[in-house]
Parts: sequence; structure tokens; C-alpha cells
Amino acid sequence: MHSATEDAKNAQNAKIMRKFAIEVFIRFTEIILVMMLIPIGQMNRHLKNFSANSCVFAGAGCKLIFHKREPNERGNKPYEMTLEFMPSRGGIVVIKGDITTLDVDAIVNAANNSLLGGGGVDGAIHRAAGPELLEDCRKHGGCQTGGAKITAGFRLPARWVIHTVGPVWQGGDHGEDELLASCYKSCLSLADSIGIKSIAFPSISTGAYGFPLERASRIAVLQMSSFLEKKSSMEIFAVCFNEKAYNCYLKMIDEKEPSTI
Repeated sequence: MHSATEDAKNAQNAKIMRKFAIEVFIRFTEIILVMMLIPIGQMNRHLKNFSANSCVFAGAGCKLIFHKREPNERGNKPYEMTLEFMPSRGGIVVIKGDITTLDVDAIVNAANNSLLGGGGVDGAIHRAAGPELLEDCRKHGGCQTGGAKITAGFRLPARWVIHTVGPVWQGGDHGEDELLASCYKSCLSLADSIGIKSIAFPSISTGAYGFPLERASRIAVLQMSSFLEKKSSMEIFAVCFNEKAYNCYLKMIDEKEPSTI
């Protein structure tokens, strides 16, 4: 006959086993999801030459993040893997993070007219891509505001970088809305012309160029949505640099009738 102590011990062991089984099931499910959503060849290709502190593989509404850890006693540098699900609304996936770490076909650079690098996103992309990007940009002879030029991604996870020049905010009466809309149209048209299937945009012109965030995100979402009505197979990521921009994009996507440009 079992004592009350033995019964309590058995119940505790059963609880531990259930918790363990649930944890195993969750991890197994994550692995299956990763295999389904993110091509293994793509993952191996970038981890082989992985030198950054983290790398993001995005697809089908989720992102797999590899964080480099400190070397262990054997000298190996293991990676910590996390799987996160991202809000995807109307075909637009909203991310808060670093655009230079995304493994997509193309990322968009908010460049200046010279295409020779600058601050903010522009500088971050040039640093991550390496000096080869600057040399490639020199060949293009600059870019007009609202236009787009394309280069290789070089050391970036992304294969391509599409450079576009957003307008400087001058109060809203100097064609800024139309020029910003043209940035998104030009980038998406160029991406479509060479068969790009996934593209990530920063929040163009909302940094040093001073374009109001809410107004800019409304224009961005409208242009992305309009394009997806014709090319629903392309995956578009809106990459936000902070919580305010992230929430603003989600708000604009949720609006039923955003203002037209």
C-alpha cells in the first residue's frame, strides 16, 4: 500500500514528465516550422560565412534568429536559435529590428542623391555590406529623388540592395508626398522586373530628412498594398527602427481607407 508521501512523489514526477513532453513537442514543432518556412540551403549558405552577432531568416510570417554566443571550452562558437512570429496583414510583414540582418532577396537603402553613403540606415547598410558596395554605387552616378538604383548586396545576407532617395520634408507643400510614394513605386517596380520575391523596406525619409512618421507610414502602406493587389506573390517587409514606428505601421495597415496619393 502506497503512503501519502509516495503518492505525492509520483504526482510530482508525472507533472515533471508532462512538462518535459510539452517542451519536447514545442521544440519539435519549431524545427518542423523552420524546415517548412525557411530553406535549409539558404540557412547553411549564410551561417557558413556568418560573422555578425545575429542573423535573421524571414519567411511566411515568421523569423528565425541566430545569435552568436561566446566560444565554449572547445573553441566552438555555438548559436542560440529563437523563432518568432511576426504580424502579417494584407501581405505586409511588420518587423522591429535591423534591416541589415534580414535574409531576403533585397533590402531597400534610404540613400542620398550621391549614393555614396551617409548616416542612419544608409551608413549601416554600407558598413554591413563592406567597401565593395561603395565601389559599385560609384558606377551609377547618383540617383534622383523618388528614383531607384540596384546593386549587389555583397556581404549582406540579402542578395540585392535597392537604393532610393526620399524627399527632405519642407512642410508638405513641395511635392514631398508624391516623391515619397515614387520611392516605393520605383523600388517595387525594379524588384519585380528582376524577379525578386522578398523585399524589406526601412521607413524612408523619417529620420534625418524629417518626414512625419504617421504621414510617411500611411504612404508606404498604401504603395505596398497597391502593389500587392497586382503581385500578391511578393513578400514585403516593413522594417521599423523603434516601437513607435512599429506601432504606427500596424495602425496604418489596420486602417480601412488610408488617404490616397
